[in-house]
Amino acid sequence: MTDFIMLIQRPMEVRPTPYGTQRADISSPLLDEHLHRDGTLRAGFDSEIVSRGEDMCIRLDSFQLNSLNEYLTHQSELRKSAEGVLIADYTRRQLPPLQASERSIWEVATISCVTFPARNVLTTEDIERLSKILPSTNADEIAQMGDTADTKSRFILEVDASWDRNHGPKLLHYRDRQFLEMSYITS
Repeated sequence: MTDFIMLIQRPMEVRPTPYGTQRADISSPLLDEHLHRDGTLRAGFDSEIVSRGEDMCIRLDSFQLNSLNEYLTHQSELRKSAEGVLIADYTRRQLPPLQASERSIWEVATISCVTFPARNVLTTEDIERLSKILPSTNADEIAQMGDTADTKSRFILEVDASWDRNHGPKLLHYRDRQFLEMSYITS
């Protein structure tokens, strides 16, 4: 497995993310201007901090690097997918219609963080343990929660939606660039 070390050039915000606490701001000319209006990707990594002399760094494994690459390379496709999910959520709540522009959802929603978890392949023992914790969920559903050895990328878009005051940020889960589900951070 190849690791990549990312230098932290300024103190990071240490705030729990859905799957880890290591955060970094990433600037790239590849960032979609609608998803990252200020030109910065706030990223969360399920990783460890390592020291390199006086520098503090985040260690990323090859799965996380591939996930970051997939996110940066396919933002246009992902933006359209996220827009569809968010517009459906907005419409389901019977709120006033959005403006005619297809990107108008980004006027009332912002991506606050993209989390890049480590690969999570569930073993048979993990599935059995989770079946006891989640008795109403069958083993096949639990197995689908984890990655497989063939999973190439996974990331979670943390979206602040101004129309939803009953939940915390919306979490749009993607695996191999396919939308899986939307969940929420509860307060």
